[in-house]
Amino acid sequence: MKKIIFAFIFTFAIQFAYADQLAWISKEQAEKAVAFLKKHKQVMLYCACCNIEDPKTIVDIKDVYFRHPKMGNEEQTDVWEVVIKGKTADGKEIETEVDLAYIHVKKGNKAVCLGKELAFECDPCVVPFDFKWKQ
Repeated sequence: MKKIIFAFIFTFAIQFAYADQLAWISKEQAEKAVAFLKKHKQVMLYCACCNIEDPKTIVDIKDVYFRHPKMGNEEQTDVWEVVIKGKTADGKEIETEVDLAYIHVKKGNKAVCLGKELAFECDPCVVPFDFKWKQ
Protein backbone atom coordinates (compact mmCIF):
# COMPACT_ATOMS: atom_id res chain seq x y z
CA MET A 1 0.00 0.00 0.00
CA LYS A 2 2.87 2.39 0.79
CA LYS A 3 4.30 1.80 -2.69
CA ILE A 4 0.98 2.68 -4.29
CA ILE A 5 0.68 5.87 -2.25
CA PHE A 6 4.28 6.81 -3.06
CA ALA A 7 3.72 6.16 -6.78
CA PHE A 8 0.59 8.34 -6.73
CA ILE A 9 2.36 11.20 -4.93
CA PHE A 10 5.38 10.93 -7.24
CA THR A 11 3.18 10.98 -10.35
CA PHE A 12 1.26 13.99 -9.01
CA ALA A 13 4.47 15.85 -8.13
CA ILE A 14 5.97 15.20 -11.58
CA GLN A 15 3.06 17.09 -13.15
CA PHE A 16 4.25 20.27 -11.40
CA ALA A 17 8.01 19.69 -11.50
CA TYR A 18 8.41 21.66 -14.70
CA ALA A 19 6.18 24.57 -13.74
CA ASP A 20 7.81 27.97 -13.44
CA GLN A 21 11.24 26.99 -14.73
CA LEU A 22 12.01 30.44 -16.13
CA ALA A 23 9.07 32.48 -14.87
CA TRP A 24 11.00 34.33 -12.16
CA ILE A 25 14.47 35.10 -13.42
CA SER A 26 17.49 37.34 -12.88
CA LYS A 27 17.53 40.90 -14.19
CA GLU A 28 20.25 39.91 -16.67
CA GLN A 29 18.07 37.10 -18.07
CA ALA A 30 15.04 39.40 -18.23
CA GLU A 31 16.99 42.07 -20.12
CA LYS A 32 18.30 39.48 -22.57
CA ALA A 33 14.84 38.02 -23.15
CA VAL A 34 13.17 41.41 -23.67
CA ALA A 35 15.89 42.55 -26.10
CA PHE A 36 15.46 39.30 -28.07
CA LEU A 37 11.65 39.50 -28.12
CA LYS A 38 11.62 43.13 -29.24
CA LYS A 39 13.12 41.86 -32.51
CA HIS A 40 10.21 39.45 -33.06
CA LYS A 41 6.66 40.12 -34.23
CA GLN A 42 5.13 36.91 -32.90
CA VAL A 43 5.57 34.27 -30.23
CA MET A 44 3.81 31.04 -29.45
CA LEU A 45 2.67 30.32 -25.91
CA TYR A 46 2.77 26.56 -25.46
CA CYS A 47 3.55 24.39 -22.45
CA ALA A 48 4.13 20.82 -23.59
CA CYS A 49 4.83 19.81 -19.97
CA CYS A 50 1.62 21.20 -18.53
CA ASN A 51 -1.25 19.52 -20.30
CA ILE A 52 -1.50 17.33 -23.36
CA GLU A 53 -4.44 19.50 -24.45
CA ASP A 54 -2.59 22.82 -24.04
CA PRO A 55 -3.24 24.90 -27.17
CA LYS A 56 -0.51 26.57 -29.17
CA THR A 57 -1.43 30.23 -28.83
CA ILE A 58 0.12 32.68 -31.28
CA VAL A 59 0.52 36.22 -30.00
CA ASP A 60 1.31 39.23 -32.17
CA ILE A 61 3.60 41.26 -29.90
CA LYS A 62 2.70 44.90 -29.25
CA ASP A 63 5.02 45.40 -26.28
CA VAL A 64 7.33 43.38 -24.07
CA TYR A 65 8.92 44.43 -20.79
CA PHE A 66 10.09 43.08 -17.46
CA ARG A 67 9.10 43.88 -13.88
CA HIS A 68 9.28 42.56 -10.36
CA PRO A 69 6.56 39.93 -9.84
CA LYS A 70 4.10 40.05 -6.96
CA MET A 71 3.18 37.24 -4.62
CA GLY A 72 -0.04 38.29 -3.00
CA ASN A 73 0.41 41.98 -2.23
CA GLU A 74 4.18 41.75 -1.86
CA GLU A 75 6.56 42.62 -4.66
CA GLN A 76 9.43 40.14 -5.05
CA THR A 77 12.41 42.46 -5.42
CA ASP A 78 15.11 39.82 -5.92
CA VAL A 79 13.62 38.34 -9.13
CA TRP A 80 12.06 39.55 -12.39
CA GLU A 81 9.38 38.37 -14.82
CA VAL A 82 8.87 39.03 -18.52
CA VAL A 83 5.50 40.37 -19.64
CA ILE A 84 4.12 40.29 -23.17
CA LYS A 85 1.31 42.52 -24.40
CA GLY A 86 -0.30 41.64 -27.68
CA LYS A 87 -3.16 40.15 -29.60
CA THR A 88 -4.03 36.49 -30.15
CA ALA A 89 -5.11 35.08 -33.52
CA ASP A 90 -8.76 35.37 -32.46
CA GLY A 91 -8.32 39.09 -31.76
CA LYS A 92 -8.16 38.89 -27.97
CA GLU A 93 -5.92 41.50 -26.34
CA ILE A 94 -3.65 39.97 -23.70
CA GLU A 95 -1.04 41.08 -21.22
CA THR A 96 0.59 38.09 -19.58
CA GLU A 97 3.64 37.07 -17.63
CA VAL A 98 5.52 34.32 -19.45
CA ASP A 99 7.74 31.43 -18.51
CA LEU A 100 10.62 31.48 -20.99
CA ALA A 101 10.64 27.67 -21.01
CA TYR A 102 7.13 27.67 -22.51
CA ILE A 103 7.30 30.43 -25.05
CA HIS A 104 8.43 29.63 -28.57
CA VAL A 105 9.84 31.82 -31.31
CA LYS A 106 10.28 31.41 -35.04
CA LYS A 107 13.58 30.01 -36.27
CA GLY A 108 13.28 29.15 -39.95
CA ASN A 109 10.10 27.07 -40.22
CA LYS A 110 10.47 25.77 -36.67
CA ALA A 111 9.09 26.81 -33.31
CA VAL A 112 11.94 26.81 -30.79
CA CYS A 113 11.87 27.33 -27.05
CA LEU A 114 12.96 30.85 -26.14
CA GLY A 115 14.71 29.68 -22.98
CA LYS A 116 16.80 27.22 -24.99
CA GLU A 117 17.45 29.79 -27.73
CA LEU A 118 18.84 32.15 -25.09
CA ALA A 119 20.97 29.32 -23.60
CA PHE A 120 19.08 29.30 -20.28
CA GLU A 121 18.79 26.00 -18.46
CA CYS A 122 15.28 24.61 -18.88
CA ASP A 123 13.28 21.67 -20.18
CA PRO A 124 10.51 22.74 -22.57
CA CYS A 125 9.38 19.09 -22.85
CA VAL A 126 9.42 19.41 -26.63
CA VAL A 127 12.09 19.59 -29.30
CA PRO A 128 11.90 22.32 -31.97
CA PHE A 129 8.95 21.49 -34.22
CA ASP A 130 7.67 22.48 -37.67
CA PHE A 131 5.10 25.24 -37.57
CA LYS A 132 3.56 27.48 -40.23
CA TRP A 133 4.13 30.98 -38.88
CA LYS A 134 2.08 33.74 -40.46
CA GLN A 135 4.80 36.43 -40.30
